[in-house]
Amino acid sequence: MTWNLNEVETSNNKNNNKKEYKKVEWLKTPGAYTVTINGWTDDEHEENYNGSPFIGFSLYTEDGRKNSTRFYKPKDTDKPTSSEFKRKLLKEFLVNAGVTVFDDMDKALNQATGKRLQCVFCTEEYVGTDRETNEPVIRTALKYKFSKKMGQTIKYDAKYNKTLSPDQHKDFQELHKIWLDSNKSNDNGVVYESDDADNLPF
Repeated sequence: MTWNLNEVETSNNKNNNKKEYKKVEWLKTPGAYTVTINGWTDDEHEENYNGSPFIGFSLYTEDGRKNSTRFYKPKDTDKPTSSEFKRKLLKEFLVNAGVTVFDDMDKALNQATGKRLQCVFCTEEYVGTDRETNEPVIRTALKYKFSKKMGQTIKYDAKYNKTLSPDQHKDFQELHKIWLDSNKSNDNGVVYESDDADNLPF
């Protein structure tokens, strides 16, 4: 193989202008978006990961905001209906991205990279813990709901968003009271947070 490198510029060439990379802005607002799949990973590529096995995608909206969406892999302990739901959710996402190869997962995921599709994201509240104080907090995560192929009609509806149920909120209040008592705090406020990425329990 013969390579002609005469016209290739290196870092010593006169056009060595340093690029300034824009700080990543996370997608936080629910809605319908056109996104590009920038890459994928899974639990096998995550160091010291002990959670549920998953396949994750880095998605970017047309205005450059990022979302990390995870599809959880079926487990031996799953009910048949749960396992089927997980498989169907992932395959619909890949089909809508234009993937046509499904007999090899790595090939399917690589084929999805760089493709565009339309996705609806919704918010979901859950109870988490402050990393520094261990205080129970109510967090809001942005989650993938469903997708459509490019050119198809897609619509977001606020009814997709989920808040804590009355029972869940009651459980949170009890946990928060225990934390307040143990920290001898007079603050009876409820803390709300919003997740920017992957700090989710599901």
